[in-house]
Amino acid sequence: MAFDVFVSYAHVDNEPLPPATEGWVSTFARVLQARMAQKLGRAEAFELFIDEELSGNALLTPQLLDRIREAATLVIVYSAAYRSSEWCNREKNTFLQLSGALGSRLFVVERDKVDREPELADLLGYKFWIEDTLSHQIRTLGDPELTHDDQRLYYGVLGDLANDLARELHRQRGDANGRGMGGDGARVEEAIAPATHGVIVAPTADATVFLAEVTDDLEPQRDEVRRFLEQLGVHVVPSQTYLNRSSIKAFNLDVEKNLASCTLFVELLSGVAGKRPSESDHTFVELQFERAQTAGMPILQWRDPGLDVSRVLDKRIAALLQRDTVFAVGLEEFKREVFARSRPRPPAPTAAPAGLVFVNAQIDDFPFARQLSEFIKNRCGAEYVLPLERGDPAELRRDLEQNLLDCDRLMIVYGATAPEWVREQLRIARKVLARRERALRGLAVCYGPPPPPPEKTPLNFELLNQRTIDGSARIDEDTLRAFVAQDH
Repeated sequence: MAFDVFVSYAHVDNEPLPPATEGWVSTFARVLQARMAQKLGRAEAFELFIDEELSGNALLTPQLLDRIREAATLVIVYSAAYRSSEWCNREKNTFLQLSGALGSRLFVVERDKVDREPELADLLGYKFWIEDTLSHQIRTLGDPELTHDDQRLYYGVLGDLANDLARELHRQRGDANGRGMGGDGARVEEAIAPATHGVIVAPTADATVFLAEVTDDLEPQRDEVRRFLEQLGVHVVPSQTYLNRSSIKAFNLDVEKNLASCTLFVELLSGVAGKRPSESDHTFVELQFERAQTAGMPILQWRDPGLDVSRVLDKRIAALLQRDTVFAVGLEEFKREVFARSRPRPPAPTAAPAGLVFVNAQIDDFPFARQLSEFIKNRCGAEYVLPLERGDPAELRRDLEQNLLDCDRLMIVYGATAPEWVREQLRIARKVLARRERALRGLAVCYGPPPPPPEKTPLNFELLNQRTIDGSARIDEDTLRAFVAQDH
């Protein structure tokens, strides 16, 4: 009979180690089978084969070779033992000679950190190992038993594998949308809905995201982000495991080459400085970020909200962690944000240029105002101006009035600042706007972080055609685009 999933592995990798009573591969296959049954809707919807009776000196039988030839997909449990096994290589080569579809039918499960053969090097893989940041020791998740700390990562990677296997089986069966087979399409909709405010959008391959290399401690999270985006049809670069690190020049050229095709730069940060090239005191993390800045690329960075930046010893890394482009949120929320920003945007209207937006903010709200302004420029196709940060009172007042006279739209930020300041700005605006020769095309008060508690003082001050934009939790790009496009 033909099997949907054939699990190929080295015998030694399935030897149980105390206190475990079941081999690592057997446990993996059992959990994968259960997860696949959930993805496909029922246990009998697919057949998974693993030969648990094999021994290290057994021969490949014609029957076993036939099963490999007829398998819809091959899952390789890759390790040093697998790479050196003549048996395993015959299984793999038999499948490769007949499949003709390496990228979609072959799945590499990394049980250990091992360099792959050239024919497997470009496949993404599913990493079931972690590397200690300080000692660089490699540890396999679930070996000999799955610890509480490893469960989230183990089941997350295994869930990704099950999703991708289910999608490939849907494709081979002609069920491209996954309907009637366990609702894989519904899983995609559920994943992207929070990022698009309930509007379900189809996955798209038009978007390309540069997912920067990370420090060793964040490799699992980077893999998680990559797989999430690729499952939703977003192209992620670089495709290779590591960029060229032979020199700063080679590394920068490699980064620039990959950035050229991208619409968004994404980087995960931790308190660890990471590796540096021998000829520089800048880390590879910093070098990628600097290339993205030079290229004028929209930047989205992440750090764990529990990270205490004040305890980060490297001053440059601490400064990077506090930039306006860094989101200190849960990884799930960040993944949805990346997907939302990676979606292709319609071209800005040409009939009526968006014009100049005056983003008026007090010094405490300047970080948010700068982030808001970058959105306005990069995503809404409008120009922006911010007030002067310092100067004598007369100079600041002249600059404020000139901005009010010149702008096409006015946005006043109400975040960390006091409501009295916002009310005063509305009073000034009311007087100055009366002197304008042309009408203001848009007026809004934008709530910024932190999110306002229920008892936050209401402004109780509203001018004609004034609207409110709530950006206290996150910038709602659709609402911002609507504001920039409106005309009173």
